[in-house]
Amino acid sequence: MTDILVIRLPEKADQSVHWIHYSVNEDLIKDYGKLNQVSELTELSGLSLRSDIQVLLPGQQVSIQSCLLPKRAEKKIDQALPALLEDSVADNIERLHFVALEVVKERVTVAVIAHSYIQTCLDWLAHAGLQATRMIPDWLALPYQEGETTAVKLGNDWLFREGTYQGFTLEQECLPILYLVKAEQDQTRDSTLNQNIRSFSSPPEDSSFFWQAGTVIPALTVLARGCLSHNITLLSGPYRQNKTIRIPLLKGAAAACMAILSFVILSVIEKGLIFHRLTQEIKKTQIKAEQAYQALFLKPQKVVNLKAQFNALTNQMKSQPKVPHLMDFLAQIAIGIANMRIEPRDMHWFALRYDREHHSLYLQIGVNHFSEFEQLRNGLSEKFILEQGVLVQEKKRVNSTFTLKNKTVEVNHLKVTK
Repeated sequence: MTDILVIRLPEKADQSVHWIHYSVNEDLIKDYGKLNQVSELTELSGLSLRSDIQVLLPGQQVSIQSCLLPKRAEKKIDQALPALLEDSVADNIERLHFVALEVVKERVTVAVIAHSYIQTCLDWLAHAGLQATRMIPDWLALPYQEGETTAVKLGNDWLFREGTYQGFTLEQECLPILYLVKAEQDQTRDSTLNQNIRSFSSPPEDSSFFWQAGTVIPALTVLARGCLSHNITLLSGPYRQNKTIRIPLLKGAAAACMAILSFVILSVIEKGLIFHRLTQEIKKTQIKAEQAYQALFLKPQKVVNLKAQFNALTNQMKSQPKVPHLMDFLAQIAIGIANMRIEPRDMHWFALRYDREHHSLYLQIGVNHFSEFEQLRNGLSEKFILEQGVLVQEKKRVNSTFTLKNKTVEVNHLKVTK
């Protein structure tokens, strides 16, 4: 446990609520304050997500009783307590909640609180989105050493702890009554208030019995440090709390949720549009790749698997024997074109295919003017046996085909044939 949120609830909804946010490991007060009334508990819901909530109840609402525990009831203490204390409490036992605090031999110490009040406190917390981890009387959070009484002032209340499970809470105005009770008990020497009172707050000015002076410590700090000194809780039986995630009812939570939801929806739409755009780009790229494949390999058939078909053709080409005359063809074409007055950027090469069996090279070329095509035909005919296809004019370009045969190879081929 790192942080705790200690909340001291009042007796009535219109009374003030004291609270402190405390770091246990660092012994550090992170924040503290006072709410004007119970309805303002929602202001603490943000702190509750990071802290265990320790709830202190006014000592006036919790009475401490003790009784002898029959042996047959040791295994079912909770069920036996109402009947055992029926004569010791003023209210109907069905309206009261009983919690066993300690069992020493055959005597059990019991905390008694009204069902109506503890349920009211839980309703206050639930309405604010808070869930208590523990709930104890406020005076039980005071430190205690045997032989002394400790006290602290919280708001208009004085909290006193006289023993391990003995204590009470009084309003400032009721202190004179305490003095009278103490004076009467002093005569019989039968009062725990004969002990020194070690106060963590400045003693009241009208105190008529001994208060031990000490370092003044803020009441909330004292209670925050002491509320974890034992494992007692009033949240037993029907009030046992399940460990659930606390969802704070923050102001503007609905607006925040709508903003987050809108952001998520817009993000999904944006990602959907990006995905659609990428899908379209992929389709366009695939179409261009298929067109380039068909133009490069002169394969008019449908492309089913571009990568597989391309790899098959390239592997087939790699397995074919070397073509000794192709490089001669290309070198002579390059020399012939270099001697012409046609700019290379004005020539458009659409296809080039070598027929190894007939030692011929098929070209599909486009130029800008008929005169350039005539110049190209004359230049190539000096080095090759040339067959020209039909001239076709498309827009501002003249296209045609040439079938070139090497003159030397053709002569040798004719000799072999004869």
